[in-house]
Amino acid sequence: MDLVNRLAAAHETLAKARGLTLAPTEVTAEERAAGAAPWPLGEDDLAALEEIAGFPFSPTLRALLTTSNALPVGDGYGVYGVSEWSGGSILGRNREIAQARDDYDWDLPKLLVLSHDEDFRAIQEDGTVVEVCGNEGNIEATFGPLDAWIDRYTDAVLAYAAAVVAAKNDSYEVREAFQEDPEIEYV
Repeated sequence: MDLVNRLAAAHETLAKARGLTLAPTEVTAEERAAGAAPWPLGEDDLAALEEIAGFPFSPTLRALLTTSNALPVGDGYGVYGVSEWSGGSILGRNREIAQARDDYDWDLPKLLVLSHDEDFRAIQEDGTVVEVCGNEGNIEATFGPLDAWIDRYTDAVLAYAAAVVAAKNDSYEVREAFQEDPEIEYV
């Protein structure tokens, strides 16, 4: 899928600009027992994740979860509202949110959690990307359909990588200036 491959390439560009390395991950039996999965996901883990989320994934969402570097593992790869993708702990993260939904009586639609942030990014069953408040369990913001969001997010990742290269560093000041740029659409 071209859209997801473009996103993966953008994350590779950002990683290179920041002096980071992207690679698939493996998990130990102990990590697996704690809810971790090798990243990107294989078919068995993808099926388990669909069961947790409670809906079948679109081809784009499946590609996002099974394409290397589309959602990099670890912090330092996110731009705008995503400090860290869920990566190999996506099964555990989604179980955690499903449990919170029950424990705190959150009235949320079916969704798939994609990030570890307190106010996390998720994809609803209808394919809409949203930000959910991790304290309140309500949708704080809606960012539109998944395909359009991936396109905007990819542009933001590439623009940020260019800003890091131009500044010859990845300082807090570079990140803050970039995030406050009125020309950049919040994603």
